[in-house]
Amino acid sequence: VLASNFYGYTFDNSLWGSTGPLDGRRISLSTGYTTDIYHSQQNYYSTIFDYRNYQRLSLRSTYAFRTLVEWNDGKNPQNFLLGGSWDLRGYARWNLPGTRFFVVNNEIRFPLLDQVSVNFPFLGLGLRSIRGAVFMDVGNAWGSQLTDGQIILDHVKYDGILGSVGAGARINLLGFLVLRFDWGKMFDARGLKLGGVRLPGNRDRFITTKIKETGGNEGFGGKTEDNGLREYRRWSRGIFFQFWFGVDF
Repeated sequence: VLASNFYGYTFDNSLWGSTGPLDGRRISLSTGYTTDIYHSQQNYYSTIFDYRNYQRLSLRSTYAFRTLVEWNDGKNPQNFLLGGSWDLRGYARWNLPGTRFFVVNNEIRFPLLDQVSVNFPFLGLGLRSIRGAVFMDVGNAWGSQLTDGQIILDHVKYDGILGSVGAGARINLLGFLVLRFDWGKMFDARGLKLGGVRLPGNRDRFITTKIKETGGNEGFGGKTEDNGLREYRRWSRGIFFQFWFGVDF
């Protein structure tokens, strides 16, 4: 039985369109402590920081920016789950576990189609408020425990930056449900050299780049059975299409 006690601060003056915020700012900061009441098998503190800013580019378009950091530390902390349409797009939903993670989202939102309708002699079908988006996400999760089923062997160390770029469409359905469609390319910047400067991290951890693992394990990095590094190229994999629902961040 776990008991958690949190303190938090929230600020929100955002103005919304049909599929999500278009102007203003949203801030949330919370910190707390979780303990196992009976056996003291889990005792850890948590900090969550979420900052979002929306800068108007025109009356109905905006540049949206988010920084999200979640951090658990202590005795047997629980994992957060990263990946999917609401944070690190392209990666399988909730497929990157870790006791800590960060995500930075950049997105330009703009009107795509105001109305699409098909009229039949006896009825009509229409969709309103179809919005477009161009995005780039970067982030990673680490700190999850590696075990043999009984003993904690190690913890997954921070190994650099993962990300994705792409475009998408949002459809407001019936005034309350937003459908999300994203197309894009995942990328692996762990230990990448840019202009002679090497970015932090390494590629020891295998990162799946197929949402459904059919046709073999395709991904970034990872070690072979003889502890060698897989020679998976950074840019040749990771084309994705994702469908989910929910308003924009």
